[in-house]
Formats: sequence, C-alpha cells, structure tokens
Amino acid sequence: MQSRHVLPAWFGVGHALSRFIAHDPQNLNLLKTMVREFPMFAALLSNTETGLAKSDMEIARQYAALVSDAELRERVFTMIEEEYNLSVSMLLQITGQTRLLERNAPLEESIRLRNPYVDPMSLMQLELLRRKRAGEESDSLNTALAATINGIAAGLRNTG
Repeated sequence: MQSRHVLPAWFGVGHALSRFIAHDPQNLNLLKTMVREFPMFAALLSNTETGLAKSDMEIARQYAALVSDAELRERVFTMIEEEYNLSVSMLLQITGQTRLLERNAPLEESIRLRNPYVDPMSLMQLELLRRKRAGEESDSLNTALAATINGIAAGLRNTG
C-alpha cells in the first residue's frame, strides 16, 4: 500500500481472465453471466476493482525509481504496469463499466478527495527514503519517515 502498487489485490487477475477468454471467446459471456448471477465471483471482481482503483501507477513509478538497477527496474515495473492495464481492461469488459468504480460513487469520491492529501506524503516519503538510502542517519529522519508511513496508512485507510 505504501508504494501505491496494491499488487496483492489485482496482480495476475487480468492475465488469468484474458487467457480464459482467449481459450474460448464465448467465455466472455460466461464471465458476464457469472458476475451477475454468482455473488462470490461478483465480490471477487469488486475487491479487485477496489484494489485497482486504490493503486496509483504514477506514484508507484516514483517508488520503483528507488531501485538502482535501471534494467531491472524497467523490466519489473513495465510488467506490473502492463498487468495493471490488462486487469483494468478485463474488469471493465466483464462488468460493462466505462471506468473503475462507475457503480461505487462513494468510494470513487473518497479516493478522489483523499489523493490530494496522501500524494504529498508519498512524495515526502520518497525523498526521505532517498536520503536514508544515501546513508543519512538521524533520529529526525527516522521520525519523519515513520510519520509518513503512519500518515499514508491512515490516509489510504489501510494498515500498510
């Protein structure tokens, strides 16, 4: 959550759904039926959608920039970003929505309102992490870093 990837909530979902549809294009209709008639599948997609909506690939990219090995960073982040885009695409295709959280206005509004407050904390945290990785050590740096961890967790309404 701190890095705004939220990977456990959605990573692999787009790949699995696209492979299922590629195996038999009629499976798209099956998935659409399942989302309407099978509450557990609908809940699974709803939880996935929430994770995707809480992700912020622009902020996540800045955290990824902390990885010093440029080739590794680009390879891994490109894979994550492609899977994010595929997951969004598959979810929208199956649910018939045009955007994430189209049917969950309160959560959509909550995320829209909170990001302007949480994003600056993420940017501060990134700078503090850069300084710590560069070897800077002080109680004030550690205190500030801990404050950003707590602030981001509270702002995102998540424990980590």
